[in-house]
Amino acid sequence: MLSTLTDMPEDVIRVILRDSDFRSVHSLRKVCYYLRNCIDDIIPEANLNSLEIYGQPEKVYIFYEFGKENETIEYRKHEKGCWVIQDDKEKFLDKNRFIDVFLNDLTLILKFQSIKLKKFRLRLDDIGEEVKCVVVNSLSEMLKSRKNQLKVQELNFDSVDQSDLLKVLLVSDCESLKTIEICTTDPFSEPPEILKIDKLETLEHWKNLKNIIIGKYVIERTIQEFSGYSRVFVKVQLITFVDLMNVKKAILTSPNFEILNFHYCQFNEQRQFSIEFGPPWIGDQDQYVNCLKWFIRIPNASDVLEISHFSRKKIFRFKKIRAERVWWEATVQD
Repeated sequence: MLSTLTDMPEDVIRVILRDSDFRSVHSLRKVCYYLRNCIDDIIPEANLNSLEIYGQPEKVYIFYEFGKENETIEYRKHEKGCWVIQDDKEKFLDKNRFIDVFLNDLTLILKFQSIKLKKFRLRLDDIGEEVKCVVVNSLSEMLKSRKNQLKVQELNFDSVDQSDLLKVLLVSDCESLKTIEICTTDPFSEPPEILKIDKLETLEHWKNLKNIIIGKYVIERTIQEFSGYSRVFVKVQLITFVDLMNVKKAILTSPNFEILNFHYCQFNEQRQFSIEFGPPWIGDQDQYVNCLKWFIRIPNASDVLEISHFSRKKIFRFKKIRAERVWWEATVQD
């Protein structure tokens, strides 16, 4: 019989860690120095599906999902230290800055995660610029120190500064990333903020993307530059008739195309567009939506290209739909 925990063979500890979820491993690590050192040496797999970080003034949250379970940890600033709240349990850490405690735990999570994360979300705009810089720079250093680059399928960010996103992307795996979503915490700002993507576009990460979603920021690009992606939701300054024709031509032969949604600030060529595409299908018109639709048969496929213009919302949408979903009284163009 083992007399103490430290007499337990490492192979036994490995089996225990293998059959434990990350929440249990995280708790075991706090039991004693021996277990902490063993776990740090063994580096068990975290097996997380998603990791989300939300910052608020003087507090930050970590949400992570493993299997069908999820966990929330809150780190709250106190004048004498930090409150850590997990599983409805509160723990006060005297003389510890909340951001340092949070970063220490985040380091462990990233250290134990080797498989691909389906989603990695960073929402830090509300935490304050100074603390945000600390988190982004620290995250970049954590990812840089890994033996293997972190694999992420979907990255969700809320920064208007592409330099923050670059710090994360440059030290992450470029083959795994398929979706980038960039949002804004103030979608009603006037005039809308401009998001520069010139440096992002040079990365292999960007070139390998299938889906691009960019909140209310305005992208200084033509819509035809996004015609090679599967799913796009962006806002541009100007859409021209030539842009629309080029997008239509490109996606009719694109095997990856699903839906392109373009919000615009200016479009002054409605008459030329209507002449080229003919009378639209109106259907049951909603006065608040005011949507016109055109249907075009996709060559060598059973699908149809649906082009919608929501004039009140200033949106052009190109969507691939099944032929049977076309309204029976609508005309499908060849």
